[in-house]
Parts: sequence; structure tokens; C-alpha cells
Amino acid sequence: AYDGVDGVFRYLDRLGAGDEVAVSFDDGSSERYRVTEVVTFDKEALPDDLFARDVPERLVLITCGGEFNPALRSYESNVVAYAVPA
Repeated sequence: AYDGVDGVFRYLDRLGAGDEVAVSFDDGSSERYRVTEVVTFDKEALPDDLFARDVPERLVLITCGGEFNPALRSYESNVVAYAVPA
């Protein structure tokens, strides 16, 4: 949450394989994707291949996860949902 308001990915960790995600674009169109897996990574262990461009079409959604460290103003991990076109 930011300023007490949940973000769009607040419940990303509740997705599971087979769930569908819709992405809406500014032009009014949308695309549907099917989740293949949801994984939690330590911040320092986020895989480089998440940002690869030379892979088959996919959607990778990333948000904060785990415990919040107020001293660092950061969460301890990242939740990553992988999805492919539905």
C-alpha cells in the first residue's frame, strides 16, 4: 500500500497457474494472458532473465513481497507472476 491505498498488484501472490489476467491498453483494446507460475524471490536473487527480450511472448508481473523493513523502506522479496497469451 502507498499512503494507505492498495496498489494494482496488491494480491498478485494469490494468482495461480491457469488463472487469467487481462491487460488493458490506452486505445481501449485488451489482451488476455494465462498464468503459468507465481514465484517469490529474495530482492538480491531476482533472476536477470525476467527482463530478457529474446524469449517467446510472455507477460511478467513483478511486485513487492514478504516483510516490510521500515529502516530500509523496502520489502524483503519480490513476487513474480509469469503468464503467456491465453
